[in-house]
Amino acid sequence: MATYNIKFEPEEYYHYIRVLEADEEFRWCKSIKGCGAGQLVSNHKKLHGYYTCHACSQMMCFHYSVEWHTGYTCKEFEAEQAKNEGFASYIIILTSK
Repeated sequence: MATYNIKFEPEEYYHYIRVLEADEEFRWCKSIKGCGAGQLVSNHKKLHGYYTCHACSQMMCFHYSVEWHTGYTCKEFEAEQAKNEGFASYIIILTSK
């Protein structure tokens, strides 16, 4: 994947970020590594629920924008999360060790 180093004026940068965030294919990396990279996931409708961050290689859940919930489908993850608010944090801690 090609990467580009483009410099923007601050007001241009924030406009560009808002445009990207409005795109249903755009996701920020929410890895506990603190990556913070963003990317367009153009094949998101064909995914099995996750994609890999191009910057840090962390598997991320496209639907929930969290680190991939290994061992749980998105539906199972949603059901467990509805029962237990801290479930997402618990899964991230387990999968990151």
